[in-house]
Amino acid sequence: MDHLLSSFDMVFTWYNLLAIVAGVVLGMLFGVTPGLDATSGTSLLLAFTYSLSQETALIFLCALYMAATYSGSITAITVGIPGTPASASTVLDGYELNKQGKAGKALAISISSAVIGGLIGTVALVSLTAPLANIAVKFSAPEYFMLALIGLLIIGGLLGNSRVKGIAMAIVGLFITVIGLDPFTGYPRFTFGFMELMEGISYIPVMIGMFAISEALFMITTLDQKNPYKSGTINNNWPNRKEWKQMVKPMASAGVIGTFLGALPGIGAATANWVTYNEAKRISKEPEMYGKGSIEGLASSEVGAMATVSSSMIPMFTLGIPGSTTDAVLIGALIMHGIVPGPQLMTRNADLVYSVFIALFVIIAIMFIVGAFGVKFWVKMLQAPKGLIVSIILTMSVVGAFSLKNSLMDVWIMFASGILAFVLRKYGYPIVPLILGMVLGQLMQDNFRRALIMSGNGFEIFLTRPISLVILLFIVIGLVYPLLKNGTKGKQKKKHSSEVIISD
Repeated sequence: MDHLLSSFDMVFTWYNLLAIVAGVVLGMLFGVTPGLDATSGTSLLLAFTYSLSQETALIFLCALYMAATYSGSITAITVGIPGTPASASTVLDGYELNKQGKAGKALAISISSAVIGGLIGTVALVSLTAPLANIAVKFSAPEYFMLALIGLLIIGGLLGNSRVKGIAMAIVGLFITVIGLDPFTGYPRFTFGFMELMEGISYIPVMIGMFAISEALFMITTLDQKNPYKSGTINNNWPNRKEWKQMVKPMASAGVIGTFLGALPGIGAATANWVTYNEAKRISKEPEMYGKGSIEGLASSEVGAMATVSSSMIPMFTLGIPGSTTDAVLIGALIMHGIVPGPQLMTRNADLVYSVFIALFVIIAIMFIVGAFGVKFWVKMLQAPKGLIVSIILTMSVVGAFSLKNSLMDVWIMFASGILAFVLRKYGYPIVPLILGMVLGQLMQDNFRRALIMSGNGFEIFLTRPISLVILLFIVIGLVYPLLKNGTKGKQKKKHSSEVIISD
């Protein structure tokens, strides 16, 4: 109770409320700009939060995260271009409603559904974080290593077109964390004589490069493409009672599914957006209307995507594992401000965690006000020239990377990372597992070494501790099951081909 009261005092100060408003406004700007999203926005502005207090920095980034996730639907509805991956399925019905002259109705349903989804996810976050943290606090070095490993495997396997490519990128991220002085022996590793590499490579300039610089490079390659947006008058048209009644069931379904998917590391709003849409279509009485301007489809997409924003913070606060790519940036913010993410967070920094809980409800309220009454302004942002956007991204990226340690090496690392990410994305390699490999790499190597010290350099410690053994079994199942499944499919396909040849 004391933590809750002190957290109220933290949140309702003029500078934290100003941080919320600034985060929401900037998040809306990132979300309505096609190509930019919550991850690139938080990565770009992470370094600028260094001078802020711990709670103000985290509250600001959370506000940006939530607003950017929602506002991608504005472009999806008005132009038919998803502003962010989280609003991809919103195009199907949102843009159709716009073409039917119901853009105001679609935008009103979008912001209303986003608020409901955000509330559902936040209630789940508040309810589940403390109980799960009480369980996780019993973990030691072997369990931490296993948790980091399973988080890496889940994320590496879920992202990209290929599980192999995802895991390969995660391994590259792990290797980058090895560069620098060994934390246990002080011996330099892969520094090649560069004093600047003795401290290792910080993943913040790498993150800025891979998300912001690579996106700027993609924008440069499409500067000659015509802006599809045409200005027009848009006014909100709120749904009536009958329409609300029609949307209740798909919204409830999407809220539960989105919250569950958000709590799983690596799923994120982009996946939840499609899963909840498909499930709503499956249970609908009018599935044939989906894709033709269904308000049910639009509402379920928005609720599902927004429910993941808060619920994805559950593994971050309880286990120190990012629930989404943007949560990896938030973990970076915690580390930058001297806070160790994981089970001890609820005991050592309870005031900070509770202040985020309270702030999320305030963020949702501010987002509703800004989203509902600022639509005319946000759609005008679509007319901004790409050249101007690229210039702003490059300037902020350089300033952000340099300001971390006043080091030009971080700037060069940022540009090198951006060029590398540009090439990787061109060839279908996902960059998110690489970043998360860097985020989890330090946790993995430190706790692996500690576990070996605890056991006298024996690997049996991972098998003799019950929690560690259970996590190891999940890892084995997660690796073996897809191989067996693919093998079974291959045999069935081969058998089917043989039967076709015989029948011919």
